[in-house]
Formats: sequence, structure tokens, C-alpha cells
Amino acid sequence: MEAAIAKAKSCPVDCNNVDKKLRQLVDLTEDEANFHRKQSAFLYQLAVQTMPKSLHCLSMRLTVEYFRSPLDLEQSLSEKVLNPDLHHYVIFSRNLLASSVAINSTVQNTEESEKQVFHVLTDRENYFAMKLWFFINKYREATVQVLNIEDLKLNNHYKLAPLHLSLPEEFRVSFLRVDKLSSYQIRTEYLSIFSHSHYLLPKIFPTLKKIVVLDDDILTQRDLSELWSVDMGGKVIGAVQFCAVKLGQLKNYLPRYSVSENSCAWMSGVNIIDLSRWREHNLTETFQRLVQESR
Repeated sequence: MEAAIAKAKSCPVDCNNVDKKLRQLVDLTEDEANFHRKQSAFLYQLAVQTMPKSLHCLSMRLTVEYFRSPLDLEQSLSEKVLNPDLHHYVIFSRNLLASSVAINSTVQNTEESEKQVFHVLTDRENYFAMKLWFFINKYREATVQVLNIEDLKLNNHYKLAPLHLSLPEEFRVSFLRVDKLSSYQIRTEYLSIFSHSHYLLPKIFPTLKKIVVLDDDILTQRDLSELWSVDMGGKVIGAVQFCAVKLGQLKNYLPRYSVSENSCAWMSGVNIIDLSRWREHNLTETFQRLVQESR
């Protein structure tokens, strides 16, 4: 180290050369940023031009058709939407086609579609388009209800905060991984967790006891009816473990909370929720209180 420092001190440094080098780096960085900006604009235009014309402004065209339609779209849904003995699925989505695919794949893989009830929660912008779409398109004998979450009137909502649709939140987490050769590598994983809207489910569906929450990017390949016979052992949520990430690896993201470091993370793609147990533990109120305290 002493030899290296001595050698460094023996080399004269010309400030003008350093200034020129730094300016070159700045210029190269600006050129690279301009290149990526132009490339992004080109790819965006390419995507728009190559998208099938039938998908352009689909939501807008359906909304216009909704108000032009002579059909009675405000007719009351069947009593199935309130029947706690049926299989209720909840999807938070702004994507009409994605939610339609999720529903259709789920219906096609069951033998008892008449027991299935889907509740699609969306925002005001997409509500009328989805309402018309799911009215004119049938999914065997399943029932589909579309709700505008922004217009819901919930009792005892914490400080009467305005409702906004929030989709499952996706996070990209990176951490060091040491292999057998003792070389450090960065490993990146993607997690999808509940949003603020998910914690309102017991209030949105006060008559239901159990629901299954699906992300709108799910493509079902088997019958999900088995989920309704799963013994949850008094737990509130049943989910698929994601053991590629342990909670101990996320401690930098959860500095204030005490967690079991060996516990696996879990994904929000397919979750079964016992709403009765949720209400017993007052989880909605606890979550809202924690959110207010963290602000």
C-alpha cells in the first residue's frame, strides 16, 4: 500500500486533463441518454402502429356503446352475488381483456360453473366499458359482477378517506447471493403483494365468508374449486409460498417490524381469504391505523 501511494504521488496530475476527461464522460452520458430517449419514442410508435386496430381505444368505444345501448344494463344481478355458499372470486383490474381471460380460463376448468361468482373491481374510467363487456359476453353459467370501487359507500371507513383503485403492488428486490465458489452475485426477484384496496374486502363484501382473490394476469389451468375445501386451520389467508425469497432477506425493506427470518414470502396471484377470521382480528382497522401512523 505504501508503494502504491508513493507511486501515485510521484505521478504529476494535470487539472486540465482531468477537466477534459470529465467533460468527455458527461458528453458520452448525455449522448447515451439521448439515444435511449429516441429509441424509447421509436419503440412506442412501433407498438402503437403494430397493435391490432380492433384493440385501439377498446375501453372508450365500449363506454360510448354503453350509453347508446337500449339494453337495460342496470338490471339487478341475481342473488348469487350475495350468497355466501357459492364460490366467490375477486379481481382488481383496469385491464378489460386481461380480467376477461382470467375469468374465462377459470370457468373453462371447472365442472360447476353455476357455482362461480366473479366480482371485478375497477375504477370509474373503466367501469362502463367493463359493465357492457361482461353483460354481452357470457362465461357458461358463471355470474360476473362489475363494481366501481370509487363509488362504493363503506361504513366506518377510516376517517372517510376517498376510495381509489389500487392494484397489487409489484416490487423488484435485489440482494447478494454467495455461490459455492465464494463469488458474490446480485440476485433479483419480483414480488407482488396486496394493495390498499385489498384491505377493504371485508367491508366491500359484508355478506361473504370466504373469497379467492385472483390477479388479472392469471391463466387458470386446473379446477380451483378445491380451494373451497382447504382446511386453513384458523388462518386468515392461504397462499402459495415463494421460498426463493425469505423474509430475512427483506429486512432492509422492513426495518421497523420483527419477522421470522426463515419464513417464506408469498404471492398475491391466487389467495384464499377467510373474511370471517379477518373481521374477528379487525385487520382492516389495524392496517388503516398503521398507514396513518406511518405518514
